[in-house]
Amino acid sequence: MAEQLTVFDRQGNEIGVEEREKVHTEGLWHHTFQCWFVEVIAGEPYIYFQHRSKDKKDFPDKLDITAAGHIGAEESIVEAGVREIVEELGIEVSASDLQYQGCFREEIHTGTMIDREFCHIFLYPLQKLPDFQVTEEVSDIMRLSLEGFEEILQGQSKNGRYLMSGLEKTISLDDFCPHSQGYFSFIIKATRKLFAF
Repeated sequence: MAEQLTVFDRQGNEIGVEEREKVHTEGLWHHTFQCWFVEVIAGEPYIYFQHRSKDKKDFPDKLDITAAGHIGAEESIVEAGVREIVEELGIEVSASDLQYQGCFREEIHTGTMIDREFCHIFLYPLQKLPDFQVTEEVSDIMRLSLEGFEEILQGQSKNGRYLMSGLEKTISLDDFCPHSQGYFSFIIKATRKLFAF
């Protein structure tokens, strides 16, 4: 059975349930869970990105949110989130460790879909490096300093190293899934506030 998502009007009022494909082709508003793994290393904040599998339908081989996904019609936001982290990263987390940062409304238009999301954003502050597992959805994990990521957003290129393969790569904004500058600014500000930077 096709994945069913609850859909909403622009003001956030629930208006029904639709199949995921229709949600994206017709640009219907829906809720998503998004969790960024963050960490302080030697006094500097870092942020983690998943490298999407080359077999993903949307944005294959791109760097993206550490773990994210749609919220099924019968799921709560946190239930969906804990499930997505296991499915994508092979890691079990406690819901109480996920720190809610708020909801960011975002629209992404591509040649094949109109993605209108109420993004429920969480931060997961790490105490140690998790035992990330390669899944069919995620091929690797990259850790970047928050400062380095800000420089990439300003149009610079930076060297990054994948944690699992050890591969080094020069990263530019073209290597990331599309998001608005406002969205990325929201994530950066939330991370700096969490760590008091």
